[in-house]
Amino acid sequence: MSCFRLPRDTNISFIILGPGVNSLSCTGMGTICNMGAEIGATTSLFPYNDRMYDYLAATKRKNIGDFARSYQKELHEDEGAEYDQLIEINLSELEPHVNGPFTPDLATPISQFKQAVKDNGWPEELKVGLIGSCTNSSYEDMSRAASIARDALSHGIKAKAAFTVTPGSEQIRATIARDGQLATFEEFGGMVLANACGTFFILCVFLKSPCAFPFRTFSFLVWHHSNFPLLCPFDLVSRRLRMS
Repeated sequence: MSCFRLPRDTNISFIILGPGVNSLSCTGMGTICNMGAEIGATTSLFPYNDRMYDYLAATKRKNIGDFARSYQKELHEDEGAEYDQLIEINLSELEPHVNGPFTPDLATPISQFKQAVKDNGWPEELKVGLIGSCTNSSYEDMSRAASIARDALSHGIKAKAAFTVTPGSEQIRATIARDGQLATFEEFGGMVLANACGTFFILCVFLKSPCAFPFRTFSFLVWHHSNFPLLCPFDLVSRRLRMS
């Protein structure tokens, strides 16, 4: 997202193509499309592929997957289409990033984050961690987080900072409760909250309140997708992202 600076890049359209697309999960593609909206894109599109079909079949919507497959040759980019910009991303070289604070296009590679904290004078001690949201709480996301928590527990480690969990839907909450991820989070020290994005917005309101920690600043790390104050409409352009 550091490729797209606000507000210049609002009202854009993305189409994400390339061989790397087939390595992404369907829920991962959904997250990418949602984040496109967060930086102001009018829409973001992936070509229909087998990962989408498998997801539909696994979620008892195989009939929709079969219908989409019958039109699969139409559900991709137009041959010879022209774009305003081509951005190539090599997934094998892409490292994890931390985005923010305050704007999602301020992306820092995790290998450079320690230095960024020092250079910007950000508080070094993490006070709050939040996982989940309507965007980033798929079963896949929650299972990966639970795996990390379970590994920490096996070494006798629990959360030292406040740790909250927000399932993105009742279906996600019920499924991770059934399969044990929720119990792992609670054992690790997590507090399970409402199925929503509300945790983040409540926290934002609280932190901006004049009575909330008036003489202190502190760091919190979240999965949530909206960490900026305003989106402003701008010129419409189209971009093509090629993933290899």
